[in-house]
Amino acid sequence: MTLVLHGVDRVVRAAGTDGRLDVVLVNNMPDGALGATETQFVRLIEAASVDVPVRLLRFTLPTVTRGAIGARHIHDRYLPLDALWEIRPAAVIITGCEPRSPDLAAEPYWAELARVLEWARERAASTIASCLAAHAALLLFDGGQRHRLPYKCSGVYGQEVARADPLTEGLPDRVVMPHSRLNEVPMRTLAVGGYRAVISADEVGWTVAAKEFDEHLLVLMQGHPEYDAETLMLEYRRDVRRYLLGERETYPAVPVGYCPPAAQALLDELRAVATAGERDPSVMDQFPTRALLKLVSSPWQPHAVKLYANWLREVRRRAGLQVMA
Repeated sequence: MTLVLHGVDRVVRAAGTDGRLDVVLVNNMPDGALGATETQFVRLIEAASVDVPVRLLRFTLPTVTRGAIGARHIHDRYLPLDALWEIRPAAVIITGCEPRSPDLAAEPYWAELARVLEWARERAASTIASCLAAHAALLLFDGGQRHRLPYKCSGVYGQEVARADPLTEGLPDRVVMPHSRLNEVPMRTLAVGGYRAVISADEVGWTVAAKEFDEHLLVLMQGHPEYDAETLMLEYRRDVRRYLLGERETYPAVPVGYCPPAAQALLDELRAVATAGERDPSVMDQFPTRALLKLVSSPWQPHAVKLYANWLREVRRRAGLQVMA
């Protein structure tokens, strides 16, 4: 067991004092995905840290709206954000947040998110910024603007892997990775900002990109290597519910490249019922969740583990150089 979790019981003041890497997870997902996202990153870091012992410290942005259940989860398992500024971790992972505004800088949590990104760049050897946090980092550090997509990018897509990159060592030339987003930052914007595409595809743009800031490695993830097998299915179920409740205009498309034929057939049957007449929220009772859980899979997970293992080794190398200096 190489992963040790720390919540409100302890704040680590210095990185690597007992031979382990201190990694901060700033989990900003809404209540409905808060616990699942935490579990996904914990499992991924645990699987990737076979030869790099890790201590994970959990935080969140106080300005993210919480209900009673989410607030209790954070109270019991997370450190207060004020404690973050006093520590010096080896690395930081920052998740996305639920978008509220077309303009990232107008989000209620923008000031806190920007401060965390700037703090991480100054205090840690490397940062992973995921999803909305990746777009926020591009806007904050390089003025890179995201653009609204004409339709949601959701599915599992084949990707090209950059060679001769420390983050891709041991990966094949092509991998598959899941995406789930309503916005994108184009490849040309990455290039203008001095980022390198690490994993990308013509069809969906970049999944992973990176840039050096002096001694700091910033890794952006527009895709979701951390996803479990069922995550895209549960997000699709949420979007179907929103359609039936009248919260979205169109019935959602099934995630691309995700469902085997038997699963696709089940979802086609559900769509026929859901769109046959007036929208009826009770149709959600027919959503085949249990059957789909047996059918969907996560072929990207071995590649995700290798990607994060490479990242942790790079963090260790950089953190070690910093300590020696």
